[in-house]
Amino acid sequence: MNLANRLQGQVALITGGGGEIGTAIALRLAAEGSAIVVGDLELAKAEETAAKVIAQGGRATAAQVDVSDAASCEAIVAFAMKSFQKLTTLVNVAATVIPDGTVETLSLEQWNKAIGVNLTGAFLMCKYGVPHMRAAGS
Repeated sequence: MNLANRLQGQVALITGGGGEIGTAIALRLAAEGSAIVVGDLELAKAEETAAKVIAQGGRATAAQVDVSDAASCEAIVAFAMKSFQKLTTLVNVAATVIPDGTVETLSLEQWNKAIGVNLTGAFLMCKYGVPHMRAAGS
């Protein structure tokens, strides 16, 4: 089965795109024809993934994003729209790990950081991304 053009004309925004899982997803979606916007807290990692996509013949761009920050989420969605004029796919990979501990040893700051990235981040990306995805018919 030839999957090379199955996602032709699609645009995927991947948060956490500079990590191993995000990179693998970016490469696979690009191989199937999707343009890729790689978002990561560390811009250098996002750029590295975008370069890998481009090296395999795909279209990609990169941007820094802090998914726990509403303005940053809104900005990367705007960046995706400016870069590729639409958004059809959102992949929320960005995550953080709570340090080993118990409710007695974890600080509220550690807990809030994990909730902000792992839950609020996915909410915010959907809040700003879904309207554009709906407009694109996805």
